[in-house]
Amino acid sequence: MLNDKKLELSHWLFNKLQKKYPETELVSIVESPEDPDDVWINVVYPDDDDKVIALGRLAARLGTDILENHDILLIVTGCARNGKSRKSLRKLPRTLEKTA
Repeated sequence: MLNDKKLELSHWLFNKLQKKYPETELVSIVESPEDPDDVWINVVYPDDDDKVIALGRLAARLGTDILENHDILLIVTGCARNGKSRKSLRKLPRTLEKTA
């Protein structure tokens, strides 16, 4: 269930991401369909694969800090502007394609 603290931390996390990657757009903040205690922050990722990887690392680091300090799991997911998953985000980044 979304509460004020989860929303506050979700917006804080997104604002940190957007400050470093201004082209990132917030689509929605929703309960995870897998576990209503968890939160999904749906964003439109930058078009650059390297920026997507860097953004993911930053989101993971900040999300881990939030999990450790507040016991709230926030997951940043990529989606299209209509809120649906983008197939292009499921592709491996170019740097990983050769090793997969």
